[in-house]
Amino acid sequence: MAPAALGCGLAVTLEPLRELTAAQLRQIDGEVGLVGAVMEATATLTVGHETAQLCLQVIKACVHECDLGAESCDDRRIQQAHQEGDAAGSPVPGMMFLVTDSEELPGSVLAAYERAASAGFQLACEAEVGRLLAALAAAVPGGGRVLELGTGVGVGLAWLVHGLGARRDVEVVTVELDDQLQRTALPAPWPPWVRFESGDGAEVVGRLGQFDLIFPDAPGGKIFKLRRTVAALREGGVLVVDDMDLTRHDDEQLRSALAVVRHRLLGNAELVCAELGFSSGVIVAVKRRS
Repeated sequence: MAPAALGCGLAVTLEPLRELTAAQLRQIDGEVGLVGAVMEATATLTVGHETAQLCLQVIKACVHECDLGAESCDDRRIQQAHQEGDAAGSPVPGMMFLVTDSEELPGSVLAAYERAASAGFQLACEAEVGRLLAALAAAVPGGGRVLELGTGVGVGLAWLVHGLGARRDVEVVTVELDDQLQRTALPAPWPPWVRFESGDGAEVVGRLGQFDLIFPDAPGGKIFKLRRTVAALREGGVLVVDDMDLTRHDDEQLRSALAVVRHRLLGNAELVCAELGFSSGVIVAVKRRS
């Protein structure tokens, strides 16, 4: 792959779950070209039937090439669209995006995205949200606690752990309802201060104690019984809720449910909220001190 003047090749491989129309192909090709222009790289688009694992191998090859010679292509990112009918910012529902980016992903995070691709898990948090989680985790006070509702295959958890670094004075608790997903995440080399819990976040959160940072990334504890999640947040604690950009969801019921979540967060007198218009749409809420 020949590098551009200031960067390297940018390979975008799409694996649509259904046949694309000519109009969709033209739209995607135009957007890929725009990304290439912004990154000053030679962008190529491939639409085919490669497996997710093969796509990852292609991206790794590009990564290796960039490491050998290019100056402005030393970060890679894997972005995944949400489930079909709930695509995250993609013009084609159910599409997986594999994209090189401009900042290096931590090894543990890249491994988590690879697990997601191998497992066909398309609900992992986007890299921008992950970086926000890492930054907020780094700010958790000594003796603090972090809660994630919805482990998935461990992408959000990997970002949280990355933010905490070598610290040993914080506990991270992550909850997953799907046992199979949890078994996919468990073998990763997690620090001893990470604790896995099984169950519905809406039911489990009430018995886990108080937390300084909570990331509710599952229906239970976010769409259902959000008040229990807020109750588990310590004064001065931070709540991070993603996937709040309603324009990115085709399902009308899901949009309505998320609109209720937004209303409950912004209308809660206990919380000071900020809506962040980036990535999948994020609301950050801080619990007021009495």
